[in-house]
Amino acid sequence: MLKPKLLHTLRHPNAAYSASFSPDGKTLATASLDNTIKLWNVATGEEKARLKGHGDGVCSVVYSPNGKLLFSASLDRSLKIWNADTGAPEATLTGHQNYIECMAMSGDGKLLASGGHDNNVFVWTVDGAAVKTVLKGHGDAVYAVALSPDGALAASASVDNTLFLWNVASGEKRSLIGHEGMVQGVAFSPDGLMLASVGSDETVRLWEVESGKLQATLDGHAKLVKCVAYSPSGKLLASGDAAGAFRVWDVAARKQLAVETAHANTVYGVAFSPDSQLLASAGYDRTIKVWQLVSE
Repeated sequence: MLKPKLLHTLRHPNAAYSASFSPDGKTLATASLDNTIKLWNVATGEEKARLKGHGDGVCSVVYSPNGKLLFSASLDRSLKIWNADTGAPEATLTGHQNYIECMAMSGDGKLLASGGHDNNVFVWTVDGAAVKTVLKGHGDAVYAVALSPDGALAASASVDNTLFLWNVASGEKRSLIGHEGMVQGVAFSPDGLMLASVGSDETVRLWEVESGKLQATLDGHAKLVKCVAYSPSGKLLASGDAAGAFRVWDVAARKQLAVETAHANTVYGVAFSPDSQLLASAGYDRTIKVWQLVSE
């Protein structure tokens, strides 16, 4: 079992939606509806920088695998690329025709995916920041997106209760059937063999990517589950819900290792540190909390 130990409580003046650790584990980037991205010193909890440029709330943030770039997605219908060292904006990606809700990067750092209220998934090439493809098929807003480590596959989840697995090159899709209601979050395992999804049916579901078959259903959340993330080691899974709680799961054993009521309301994002020892949770209560996962 694990006992989360609170290390830092970080604050934005509006809801916090997303968090991402730098590859060296020294900096945490957080995204908020206050239209900014903040960079924090993980060791001290001190704010290092504040990145401004979006015209509306920032819903997602992620570091490139080499740590040199930072990517953000906003309700202003744009994605931005930032210099992670200087905080200077390097490019703005546009194409979505409505609010963007989610963003993800492939494990190799070559592709970026985004989804939103135009019901589409955009896949972008990071080199050149061009649109690689637009995946169309959802009947309502796309709330979550993920890319496989090699960027060959994309997963997307929608308010229309669908969960799709896409071939990025061909645009062909498969439906993963099992959730009862809206699907709110998706994440590929680090080896690309499994996909985790969460939703309004209060479950975490684990799928075999190759076959599309449901392998496990993890129960325990009391309200809809909003977000999910694999640890870099692939051994742990974290999920956050609308009751303000996050849970940590043993992937192989399919069992819960920890539960923590971390926020006053919805947990919108969870992220592991590179060494899988820390977990950041981002809440609608305007806080991001950094936890050390201590074995009991």
